[in-house]
Amino acid sequence: MIASIPTSRDMNEFATEAQECASGMVRENPALSMLVVFSVGIGVGALIGEAVSITRARPSATMAERIGRQICDTLNIKF
Repeated sequence: MIASIPTSRDMNEFATEAQECASGMVRENPALSMLVVFSVGIGVGALIGEAVSITRARPSATMAERIGRQICDTLNIKF
């Protein structure tokens, strides 16, 4: 049996039904909806903040090596 390929009209109807369902749920549970959206926002913000702080907290090894070499050259220390 060959499955039919959904048309743009089918996809549009599906999207409309999904939007109506979501709107109905938000109307029935406004406080819960706000809590879910707030929680998702906090979670995404925490993930982005963690990603940014990790990249800034770790200096590149090449820069650290260059600074170490400059200090050793200044103090005439040979390795």
